[in-house]
Amino acid sequence: MLSVIVPVYNVEPYLKRCLDSILHQSYQDLEILIIDDGSTDGSQDICDDFEKKDKRIKVFHTENRGLSCARNLGLQHAKGNWIGFVDSDDWIEPDMYEHLIRSAIDNCADISCCGYDREYNDRSVSHSLISEERCYDGDEMVASTMKGSTFGHYAWNKIYKRELFSEECKFPPGMLFEDIATIWKLIVKCHRVVCVPGTLYHYLIRKDSIGNTKTMKNLADRWTAFKERFDIMASKSDELQMICTKGCLETIGYTWRWLYVTKKKDRVCYEGRLREMREFAKANRSMMRSCSIATRISLLCAIYSNPISIFGCYWLNQVFRRARRLDRMT
Repeated sequence: MLSVIVPVYNVEPYLKRCLDSILHQSYQDLEILIIDDGSTDGSQDICDDFEKKDKRIKVFHTENRGLSCARNLGLQHAKGNWIGFVDSDDWIEPDMYEHLIRSAIDNCADISCCGYDREYNDRSVSHSLISEERCYDGDEMVASTMKGSTFGHYAWNKIYKRELFSEECKFPPGMLFEDIATIWKLIVKCHRVVCVPGTLYHYLIRKDSIGNTKTMKNLADRWTAFKERFDIMASKSDELQMICTKGCLETIGYTWRWLYVTKKKDRVCYEGRLREMREFAKANRSMMRSCSIATRISLLCAIYSNPISIFGCYWLNQVFRRARRLDRMT
């Protein structure tokens, strides 16, 4: 049996499409755990209506505690041999779980994953991970995990053996970018991971989503996730040290590109975290050449941080973004 965990918070316009896509899976041995995380719109009623429709659905109403706590509550009540996650504004292809389960069992894998489509208002961008089914194990699997190139840092395009979720591999409560902080820990515990071709998950891009919200907590939690990974994994090998260092540098660059739009009082509250980033960038200047031009400029702004460099970094980011948009249109 597969336990599908669906955290819900104020997604009334999208929720029916999401739940219908799970109910209509060709693989039917499911339990669907819907965690209503204190919604204040009509999402609660939709959850209850679906629970009446199908005996495989169980709904839990809680106070608003965040995505990590919602997922952990689902894990606590899950009875399946396998675990899957679907974000409540997304949807999945009818045969997604059939492909993932079959591939996992055929290849004796601990995790099975697939490609996905990023769904924008006006377009869909496909991210197919591979062209044909492939298994990973050993050093190759760990390195690919750290790069985020094949498996990605997302919880939702995968199924997991239930026993992977030990206490140290639960989602960190109160932390944003909890996927980045958690998924690599799960994959590192695996003996084998399998990827299937095609894009079977549809990830909706919303302007008000966590990933598109630029606050100091958002930026600081992203850094915390990558820095923890560096502290634990960088000493394992020269390759992992390079990969983890680059991940931290790219995160610092990302932070400084958006630092200008955060509240000044929040920057003061997170000054310790910002100082840690600056010191890391200074200590690893020799690695900057492996980063993109935009990231290199951002890292220099971080090292020589002042109000002018913060504004200049943001302005240059907007220029780069506009240039990329124009390039895609031509």
